[in-house]
Amino acid sequence: MIRAFVKCLSQLAEDMDDSAQMMRRNEPRERIERKQSDIYRRMLDVHRSRRQQGEKKERKSYTAKTNESHGAALPGDLGEKQEYLNERMKEALRDDYNEGYRELVRRYFESMLNDYESGETGGDDE
Repeated sequence: MIRAFVKCLSQLAEDMDDSAQMMRRNEPRERIERKQSDIYRRMLDVHRSRRQQGEKKERKSYTAKTNESHGAALPGDLGEKQEYLNERMKEALRDDYNEGYRELVRRYFESMLNDYESGETGGDDE
């Protein structure tokens, strides 16, 4: 598996060099764009493949059970929305993005959390 990964990366590097040479030779723009598009697609495939290596093929499923409550009704939120936003931010920041993109994601979620804490929920409460 690692050999295939290294081989694919080597081929990508060669194709990138070819693309740069095509630009230096002023080859038709369409050919260069097609080559770069192919490189980008293959890079995404490699990234996706690398992320899926650790996933298990077999997953267990469970049938949902009915949960009946006879107690008093609880107030609307109880902090679940804040916890939900925090979890989504942690998930987004775990991915392999560059630091600039990670900072944008972090600021986006922090802005949402600040809006939520100040009562500006955007009018779409759950």
